[in-house]
Amino acid sequence: LSKDYSRNRMSPSPLLLPEGTVLVVDETTMDEGTLDAKGLRSLMALRQLAQEQQVPMDFTYYQSSVPVDVPVVTVSRGRGLVDASSLLAVPLEPARGDLAP
Repeated sequence: LSKDYSRNRMSPSPLLLPEGTVLVVDETTMDEGTLDAKGLRSLMALRQLAQEQQVPMDFTYYQSSVPVDVPVVTVSRGRGLVDASSLLAVPLEPARGDLAP
């Protein structure tokens, strides 16, 4: 969430979702690389949402946060970038020993 001072309006954030909405973050299609400044801010906002249930607000002259009720589920092939408060490993492919002969 940020303020557009030229239009004197708040710019909505895609992270401001209706209360109780479950946000699913799919990290399985992400490739290695570097984040630019905007990508890093977005990642930090996702982390704050997942860990603290708050969405950051940027008013240019000061920063603040809005409390939300949006549980976050992260799907990842390894340790995710969006650190959630609890981790649950769910194998999506059977292990070799689990295959029927």
